[in-house]
This record gives sequence, structure tokens and C-alpha cells, in this order.
Amino acid sequence: HRKFICDEIDKGWDGKIVVVSHHPPHEECARNKFHQADDPLAPCYFNRDLEEWIEKADYWLHGHIHNWSHVKIGKCQIIAKPRGYIGHQTCAYEYDLMNRDAEIIEL
Repeated sequence: HRKFICDEIDKGWDGKIVVVSHHPPHEECARNKFHQADDPLAPCYFNRDLEEWIEKADYWLHGHIHNWSHVKIGKCQIIAKPRGYIGHQTCAYEYDLMNRDAEIIEL
């Protein structure tokens, strides 16, 4: 999957480049209350060595982590907006209060 994403980004596009993946593309995305980048399991939380491709993308949307994350690396906005998970209802409750279903990213 990583090879496919990198190959597609390398093709270049006339418009914005938006990548959607399960895992975050950078360790900064894993710095939250559930996953610390210095955790020995951190390599399971994010992909490594994608900076070259992150810099070519405009947006990178991902899942896998259990709270919201918005990191900017170069021009790329890396965004995760999960609603919540079993055992993490606080995130889901806050999500509902903030009407996150109405959030729109303008390209």
C-alpha cells in the first residue's frame, strides 16, 4: 500500500493532491494521549520515512489513532478526525457537541 501511495503521488497532478490512508504518515500525528512517539510500539502507529511524499501532498487524511490530530508538515495538512471508539466515549461526546459531521475541507 505504501508503494502504491508513493507511486501515485510521484505521478503528479494538476490539482490538489489528497491522500487517504489508514495509518498516519508521520510520527507527529502519533503524539497524543493514547500514543507517544517514544513508545516502543510507535512504529505500529505511523509510517516512517514518508517526508518526501508528505511534502508533495496538500492533504493527508488518516485514521488509526484514537483522537483528533491536525499536523502541518511543509504545505501538507495531515488530519485525523475520528468520532471515537469503545472505551473512548469522551472523544465521541465532544465530537457530537462540536457538530463535527458538518466539517468540510475546502480544496
